[in-house]
Amino acid sequence: MFAQSRSSRCPGLSLFSGGFRVKGSVRCVLVTITLTMLAAACSDKPTQPEVSGSEAGSPSETARGELVGWFHTVTGDPPGFRGAPRVLRHLIDDRGRSTELVVDPSLLRQHAGGRALERKRVRLQGRSLPDGSFQVTGIRSTSSDPSAPAVQALGQTGAFPYITVLCKFADATNVEPHPAGTYSLWMTSTSAPYLDHYWREQSYGQMNKGGSQVAGWFTLPRARSFYVPGADANLEALANDCLNAADAAISFPSYHGINLQFNQRLDCCSWGGTRTLTRDGQTKHYAFTWMADWADLATYAHEEGHSLGLSHSSGPYIPENDSRWDVMSNPNVFGDVTVGSYIPQHTISWHKDLLGWVAASRKLTPALGTTRTITLERVAQPGAGNYLLAQIPIDNSSFYTVEARQFVGSYDSHVPGEAVVVHRVEGMARVVDVDQDGNPNDDAAMWTPGETFTDATAKVSVRVGARTTSGFQVTLAYGTVLPNHPPNATINSPVDNVTIQPGQSVSFAGAGADPDGPIVAYSWSFPGGNPSSSGGQSPGLVTYSTAGTYTASFNVTDYQGATDPTPATRTITVQASTAVLVSVSDVAFTPEVAASAQGRRVQWNFKGPGSHNATDRSGMGLFGSGNKAPGTSYSFTFLGAGTYKYKCTLHPTTHSGSVKVPLQITPAAGGVTTRFTVTWASAAAPSGYVYDVQVKRPGATSFVNWKVGQTARSGSFVPDAGAGRYTFRARLRKPAVAKASVYSTGKSIGVS
Repeated sequence: MFAQSRSSRCPGLSLFSGGFRVKGSVRCVLVTITLTMLAAACSDKPTQPEVSGSEAGSPSETARGELVGWFHTVTGDPPGFRGAPRVLRHLIDDRGRSTELVVDPSLLRQHAGGRALERKRVRLQGRSLPDGSFQVTGIRSTSSDPSAPAVQALGQTGAFPYITVLCKFADATNVEPHPAGTYSLWMTSTSAPYLDHYWREQSYGQMNKGGSQVAGWFTLPRARSFYVPGADANLEALANDCLNAADAAISFPSYHGINLQFNQRLDCCSWGGTRTLTRDGQTKHYAFTWMADWADLATYAHEEGHSLGLSHSSGPYIPENDSRWDVMSNPNVFGDVTVGSYIPQHTISWHKDLLGWVAASRKLTPALGTTRTITLERVAQPGAGNYLLAQIPIDNSSFYTVEARQFVGSYDSHVPGEAVVVHRVEGMARVVDVDQDGNPNDDAAMWTPGETFTDATAKVSVRVGARTTSGFQVTLAYGTVLPNHPPNATINSPVDNVTIQPGQSVSFAGAGADPDGPIVAYSWSFPGGNPSSSGGQSPGLVTYSTAGTYTASFNVTDYQGATDPTPATRTITVQASTAVLVSVSDVAFTPEVAASAQGRRVQWNFKGPGSHNATDRSGMGLFGSGNKAPGTSYSFTFLGAGTYKYKCTLHPTTHSGSVKVPLQITPAAGGVTTRFTVTWASAAAPSGYVYDVQVKRPGATSFVNWKVGQTARSGSFVPDAGAGRYTFRARLRKPAVAKASVYSTGKSIGVS
């Protein structure tokens, strides 16, 4: 990422950190000669310029496993802030050489996660690695060499002007992601939602970008492939060549920050951090960014935040750009089509405190063993006088911060919600999201009136009281915990106890409420059901196959582990059924042919997951379920003998079936004088319908009518063709439409 510098052996030129600078009168003489031409005339063999001062990083020091210089961090963020960010740490020595550092996180934690080292002069112990980086095993601060140029410390109050330098790759000079005037509007306008206004509001009027300028477009000496040869951009070469291209037009020491805007994509990311540079005779620390072509206002706000020394915040998850509460996590919260950009939100109160924008009188650190109620003002556009931040210690290396957020202004109008937000800070701030569902922007991360966050181990409680015009009343307990109230579980579906038949399903849904915090777990128990349990809030359909009485129960758990002492219940009574059951899936009716009896109910149980129906195919319109959703059922009682064909009109090619109802004859056998009773229905024919009965006598090859147009349910028969086998069949008919069921399967008697 960062290449070592080379020094030119051409008189009148110095090559600093990979870039050219024309000195003295030579600049005037060579003004029409391109720097590329000058470079071609010079040797690029590295030299070792002399360095004054006892702490300069010399070759002997490197050989001893030591480096001396200024410690810097640069953070890269991918387009749309989707995916994992990257963090690079490097040291810039007195020659302007940049060395990438490999530092174990445990070592950084000794220095506030690296924050205490940023822009500081340090002496590093370790060893050089084959790729040119330096593995750090020890860090100590060191005073600056008194003979070295004075280094201006990075400030975050007052005027903090940035120079934004627009640079094009040599092979893409016709590409401009935005006109120069657009970048000038973004950087210099004092109106919302542009960056000077944004930082003024962020800092409560304590910092501004007054004096910021935009310069360019300038053309780099090389094609993009030189600067981005693979997966990693050469940030060092990009910085040096872009600055050198603009050098004649800009006095860099007039600015505190430098934004480099490029006209094409870089590598994975746009980058923000700090750099120590010697420009125009002065060595100083600069806030510094490298912006890819996709950068917009939100990207600039985020990367400039890095350039001011801010790290990411996050939920308690990976990656680090999932929190919509902070511009330093995911700034792409609200896209404004009129501006053509995402609009950044405010940063969190802890970051504002780090930058010196929260007055000591507006930050509360409660004493151990105390409980105190305060008014907490919102982070954006707060009211006067009250607290902006509460910071509660956990141990020597971590603490909680408590802040208020409300919808207000141009920047915080689209934060996830209006609530108190708690962060746990241990090197980096992470949103406290007690349901651990991977989303730090949901209800479990928002503490609203009546709710209480408690860490029983740390003995910390935060209870949110009434909302105020510009914040919330908050009670803070440190060294003790506020009492936790148990949650309440409610079953919303079914609304009452239910009675069903075997094979039917019941749809379950529930809700939980907690007077002082969010619900984090749900628990259902379904004895006799399938499934037998669920951990979802609304588990949906549960099927009961066996007759019996069952109690379904539902409970909820709050984030402190408390449950409802009286779980919600429903009694499910599964009655033994004489019905013929037909299961309706997305595949077919099962069974396809259902055997029933006169007066017996047939029940279709719709399993889904799609919707289906059971509709009479005879044309009589005898029965029809209508479209039925999964978990429902439909029943119809067939009174008379016949074969009743049906189908699903939604899926006629795959779903067809029939119900067969036989007639009955008593006795089953007899003589030629026996009077037989033929029963073709369990009840008289419904209005508008009649029964037809046919007989096939001994020796005959076909059926003939015996009883036609009958409304009665049975009739007597005395054999009239001598001994032999008599077979009867029946159907249901609707004369008005001349439609009928198919005849039933024949029923025979033996006559001797």
